Amino acid sequence: MRAADKQRFIIAGLGNRGRDSFARALLAFPERGVPEFRERADIVAFVDSNIERARVANEVLGTSIPVFTSISEAVAEHPADWAVITTPDHTHADIATEALSRKLHIVIDKPLATSVWECNRIIEAGKKYDRQVIVGHNMRYNEHMLTLADLVRGGAIGKVQQIEAAEILDLDHGGSYFNRWHSEFDKSAGLMNHKCCHQLDIINWVIDDRPVGVSAMGDRTYYVPRKDIKTGARCSECAIAGQCVHFCDVKASYSGNRPEDAQRLRRMYVDVEHVDGYIRDRCVFSDRNTINDREVLNIRYAGGATACFSLMTYAPREYNYFYFTGHDGRLEYSVVFDAEAKSKAVSGGAETGHFPNECEPQIRLFNKNGHIEFIDVKKFHKGFGHDGADVKLIASLLDVDLPGIHPVQRATLEQARDAVSIADMAARSIAQGGRYVAFEETGRDFPPFPPSTFFMASPETIRHNLENNR
Repeated sequence: MRAADKQRFIIAGLGNRGRDSFARALLAFPERGVPEFRERADIVAFVDSNIERARVANEVLGTSIPVFTSISEAVAEHPADWAVITTPDHTHADIATEALSRKLHIVIDKPLATSVWECNRIIEAGKKYDRQVIVGHNMRYNEHMLTLADLVRGGAIGKVQQIEAAEILDLDHGGSYFNRWHSEFDKSAGLMNHKCCHQLDIINWVIDDRPVGVSAMGDRTYYVPRKDIKTGARCSECAIAGQCVHFCDVKASYSGNRPEDAQRLRRMYVDVEHVDGYIRDRCVFSDRNTINDREVLNIRYAGGATACFSLMTYAPREYNYFYFTGHDGRLEYSVVFDAEAKSKAVSGGAETGHFPNECEPQIRLFNKNGHIEFIDVKKFHKGFGHDGADVKLIASLLDVDLPGIHPVQRATLEQARDAVSIADMAARSIAQGGRYVAFEETGRDFPPFPPSTFFMASPETIRHNLENNR
């Protein structure tokens, strides 16, 4: 393919996803991309609000890609076709509309935004400028998830009536969000939005329906200030760092022996924190946390189905499950642990997308008479990020034919908004004591902060909650 025929990309946000998932894939690094990606794509610019982090990306990748602090600056000097947006969630709407106004197609890593209101801004801008907007709901590209969708949509259990599902995070993965910016509600809208938009989208997609209302309960009771121990403001300055299960060692190298793993956090964050003040190893028990660490949702769908979804962020082991019950049977996805095996949990999996494989996924189909069929699933690209999902997502974008890809996997903007809408409705419900909240109540503003943050919130936050809860 001639250079003139290649798709030109700007990568905005040079943290883990931008640098080590998207940039490495487009550059065809091993276990990130395939040779065809480099034949079909060029990266013409890096964009990061912390320009030193963008420069570090060049250093780590061995590239000399021009760096900028905004997409407008980048595209003025380096014409492009696409912008990949992997910046913090609360910036998505502004950066996406900026890119679209510059006539760029965009890829936004999930979630689409932090509220239905912001999702609508992106959807309207996409229509106004007639550009493609692709959302990185990569979990759809997991072969087990595609199998669930094929079976349910194909009528294997009849009309779905009830779903039970959960995302159970272990102490490393769940705790890592409280080290980072995600623990501030105004930046992530909580983990039901940032993390669980994966699982919520899977439910919506598998049953091919849209949520119309939510009632929810939630709280933060684990990642709270601790009076019984003397913690530091950040792990690197904490007296009990060596004994804390949540210790984030910013000087350590991650396992895996990949070039990006050496002194990963120090180079990506600590060495450049003087530019923007972002602290990567903040204590998980900080008084700045404003998100819940556990939530339970009841969801109603337009077609009549109901779902119960749970989030837990401090379990001993990590897994998720999806159970679908219809008129003609039940379909279950869960994982099977080796009871004798010790946990292989390693630090950093939450960011790199490479998790220890200490359990095996299993799909069980129960027919009406109680017979159980175990469904075989063939896996592809297991050594790649997120168990092969990342490489297939990017392959679908570049029209590269890889096994395990199906057109139904690409999320529409409206579907991506539906995942955000569940978290948006849940936040409003939690703030009002579990009241049922309909979709029509969203779309006008940012959802209220969790009530558990009131005692530590700023006057502006308290006013926001009171105004939204009248």
